[in-house]
Order: sequence, then C-alpha cells, then structure tokens
Amino acid sequence: MPQACGVGEVLDLDVDPDSLPGELAHAGMVAAFRAVNHAGWQRYRWLLSACRSGAGTTTRRVDDPRAPQAAAAAFGWSSAMASARYDFAHQILERLPALGEAMRQGRLDEPRAAILVSTLRDLDDEQARLVVSRVLGRAPELPHGALATLTEKTAASVDEDWAEARRRAAEARARVVARIGPSGAAEISGLDLPVDPALEAHGHVVALADAVHAAARARGRDLPLGVVQSHVFVRLLQHDLLGAADATVVETLTDELAPEPPDSPDVGPDDADGPRDGGPEGPDGPRGGPDNATRGEDPRDLDPEDQPDVGSHSAVADDPHTCMTGALPFRSGVAVRLALTTLLGRDRRPGEIPGWGSATGDTACRLARRRPDASWRVHLYDAAGQFVDVLMVHPTTDRGGATGRHRRQVVEVTATAGLLDSLDAAAHLGTDAVLIRQAQAALAELRARSPEDDPEVSTADARRRLPRARLDRYVRGRDRCCRFPGCTRSAISADLDHTLDWLYGGLTVGGNLGALCRYHHRLKHDADSGWSLTQPHPGRFEWISPQGARHTVEPETELELPEPLAPAGGGFSVPADALVPFSRAAEPWAPRRNRAGHLTDAARATAEDVARRLRIVEGMRPTRYDTDPDF
Repeated sequence: MPQACGVGEVLDLDVDPDSLPGELAHAGMVAAFRAVNHAGWQRYRWLLSACRSGAGTTTRRVDDPRAPQAAAAAFGWSSAMASARYDFAHQILERLPALGEAMRQGRLDEPRAAILVSTLRDLDDEQARLVVSRVLGRAPELPHGALATLTEKTAASVDEDWAEARRRAAEARARVVARIGPSGAAEISGLDLPVDPALEAHGHVVALADAVHAAARARGRDLPLGVVQSHVFVRLLQHDLLGAADATVVETLTDELAPEPPDSPDVGPDDADGPRDGGPEGPDGPRGGPDNATRGEDPRDLDPEDQPDVGSHSAVADDPHTCMTGALPFRSGVAVRLALTTLLGRDRRPGEIPGWGSATGDTACRLARRRPDASWRVHLYDAAGQFVDVLMVHPTTDRGGATGRHRRQVVEVTATAGLLDSLDAAAHLGTDAVLIRQAQAALAELRARSPEDDPEVSTADARRRLPRARLDRYVRGRDRCCRFPGCTRSAISADLDHTLDWLYGGLTVGGNLGALCRYHHRLKHDADSGWSLTQPHPGRFEWISPQGARHTVEPETELELPEPLAPAGGGFSVPADALVPFSRAAEPWAPRRNRAGHLTDAARATAEDVARRLRIVEGMRPTRYDTDPDF
C-alpha cells in the first residue's frame, strides 16, 4: 500500500527495503508502523460493529453482554480475551474517541492507547476525556513508562480521591508471590506494597549489592550486578543475616561470592608480591586513589549502573559517616520530585519518583520529609513552565532522624518565582518556614546577579575541562534526563557531555553541555555509529541518525496540571484513615480476584449482587471507588 514517506514522495511498502537508501528505508519504516496503527483502528472498528450486528439487518445491539462471543468463536479466543478486545474497541472508539482518531491517523500505536485506557478506566467519561486531551499530544513520542507516569499524574490531578482510592485498594491486596519459572529458576516478588518501605528496601538491597559487587571485582571476580543483587536479596531474608550491620553483610556476602584464594605456603600474607596484591586496598584496586589517573581515565567515566559509589567492602569501614551510623548510603539520584504547593499542604497534586512512576501527593510529601539527610533543591520555573535555575536549600532543622542512607540523594521541589514571592514564611512552622526563607533568599541572590552570570550564557567555566558545581547543577536540572530521544535515565547519574567536543574547541558553557547516559554518551562519540549531535539553542538537542533522519529533543518543561474535576454524580471525601489499607471484610462488595490475579465476570456479578443486597438490607452505600481497579 503506498504511504506518504515524509520526503515529498509516496513510498510503496511492498518494495524491498534493502533496495532503498537509508533515508527512504527510514521513511518506509515510519510509514509501515503508521500503517499498522491505522490497521489497528480498522480492526477494532470492524470487531465492534460485527459483534453487535445480526443476520439480515443493519441494526446494532449496543448493550448486549453476549456480543463478544462472536469474536471468540471467529478467532478461537477465550471469552475473557474476546471481552477484553471488545471493551478496548469500545474505549477507543466511543468512550475516548480521540484515541481512536489518533490511531486512525497512524500517530498512536495500540500499546500506548492501552496504557491510557487501563489507567483511566475508573474515572468517569468527562474526567477521562480531560486527561486524554492533556496527554495525547505528547503520547506518541514518550516511552511507555514515561507515558504511564504522565497519565497517572494527570489523572491524579483531575481526581485526587481516585488516586488515593486506587493506592489503598492496591495496598489492600499486598502479597508475596513465589513460583518456579518456565526456566526452572525460582521467582519471588512483593506486589502492591506500600511505597515508603518498598523504596527503602530496594535502596538498601542496591546499596549492599553495589558494595559487594565492587569488592568481588577487586578480588578478580566480575559478576553481573543483577546476580549480586539477587544474592543480597535472598540472603537478607535468611536468619543468619537478620539485623546484621551493613559492614558485616558486605563482608559475608563478598566471601560467599568471591572467596579469597588460600595463601601460598611459600609467600607470606604480608609479602608485597603475595596473592592479596590488587585487592581492595592494593594500588590497582578501585580505591587506588591518584594511581587511577595513570590509567588515562576521567573519574566521571565510571558508569553509575556498573560502578557503585562504594569502592569495596572495606569502604564501609573507611567511611566516617558509615562508621558512625552503621548504614551504607543509597545510590545517588532523585528520591522524589514534587511541587512546593503540595509540600506546603496547599493542594494534593501528585509527585513523581523518577525511575518508579507517579506518587500521590500524600506519599510524595512523606517521602520528602523522611529524608532529612538528602540534598534539597528548588527547581525554579517561569510562568510558562520554562526552567530558570536551581536554588540550593537546607530546610532540615533537626537531623536527629537522619541515618545517612539518603545523603547522596536529592529531593526536588518545583516552584515558580511568582509563588515564592507570594509566600510568607511567618505563616508557616518548622522546616516549611526554613525552606521558604532560604528559597526566597536564594531567589533574591539570583536576581541580584548580572545577566553575564546566568549559567546558560556564563563563560566563567568556559576554559575548564569540567564544570563547577553551579553549572553542573544547572545543566542537570535543565535536562532532567538523558537527552537522547526516548531515554529516561536520570540526569543526576548521567555524564555531562560537551556537544562540541572539548578536544575540538568546545567550551564548558550551558549551551554546549548536555546530560547523556553512559550508553548514549559513548554512542555519540563512536565514529562508527553514524550518530551526530548539535545544540542549536541551550537545552534543545538535534540528533542526526546514520540514515539521515533528524530527531529533535526539546527542553524539559514543568507542565501545568489540570485543575480537579468533580466526577459526574458527585464523588466522596477521603476518610481520615485514608492512609490505612482498608479491610476486605469491611467492604464485601469488592470483587475477589482469582489465583492468577484477574477479575472474572462471575466475580464482578457476585460483588454487584452482594452490593445490591447490602444497600437494600443494611442501607450501605458503596461508592464508585469501592471495587478494585482492573490493574
């Protein structure tokens, strides 16, 4: 089928792609995927109409619950699959027609449409359409995880009660699942866990695994990091390490994964040429200090995913803060991102946990306040949502609860200059008042600087190989994540790349720096890759692929979330114990899931019957949020 290829021609998709130059092959690839999206829209349009039709008539039975069985019989599907496909067709063509139209145009693929449909299922039609109108413009360009996060944040802003109810319903199903996988290996997972302890547990496992991984490397055994993490995870649950100090855990697990060879009888353990040379304390180990420079490597060349912050298990004992608290620091990164208005209790707008997803406003506030030893940064934006600068603040007045685990993490608070100007610190207490005063003082200092000191244009670091702290913070705050199209790796742990290479005269200025994860940094510098990068405007990156296609990555903005919209028919107030998972016994109208975790039609029918009888007999009034969401 001929398709517009975007280069002023019509491309026949039946032609052999190997016979075309790269520019046309790339255009054909895009056209082929757009054709698939269009075909998906056609497929669901036919499915919906055919299932509702009858022999010898053009009348369509819209409300017939048995309609999906026609598709089940035609394609050999189960009833559950046929019902799911039928419902998806209804969602994209009737309930959320903008999704179907985007698929018809070829702009939106089915997996992205499915993310929107599943996330918005429990909002009413008007709320769901509002979310789609705000998200759909960016949906085709976002990776699936980023789209899910944006959809969840927008939906939670539209209906805050929905977000809290969904979280409570999920936590009420919290469970640990274990099985033997198809490979014969075991799998164990905690599902629907509360966010706070789950983040702490994962961060602790990763920090311990990083230390063990580095120590094992120093002993000459380079294990996959995932294998080390899984070993730490399982061993921490066993009785002999329960309650053990981090240093003990690291030393024990290092000995298990990379046992030291026995000393040679001819060489003493203190001999300079003995078998312990090159170990954690040796000159060739990761803690070799200045000797690292002899390898011709920049210290920033350490991949944050492959090279942990703690060089070896001995580093646990060498770190004064770790010795004092007994706790390994978690990996560096953004712990939570939330709006200042939410932190101050003015609204319940959702926050974000980079790498995890969105978080309800209450959860984001708790995560921020429980990290007194983290680095706090106010990311300042203008009224249009464009990034301005990073304001450093230290709002914690009492570090009594600090363990040192979060001291390498960052709490990002977003605000506008207008908001900071309007706040009165005297009207707030404790850390909130300190935060406001410090942010306002930093903003005043920022305004007092001359235009030449703006980090976007300042030449103060132009001749330096590496930027100083202020410029470093500015670029990472501006970019937020890796600047390769579709990459969501955090800028905090990324490399700062000179768009025009330093060796070729590139300056260390805001308009020539960008955050790139290690993989894409190497891709850019690989002469054989065929990729090239320019930065025509600070924060705006243009990549040219080996096929000659141009990909533009625009600066990150702080999008204004929509105002809450009350559901049709009225909502409900979140009870005082909203943060406590509800009991199933107290809500018998919630349908039960089967062993596979699915909600069957029979379970839904039973729950509806129970709810009906309860309303009649006991006068109970379930709300639209009382049934478990279908995810």
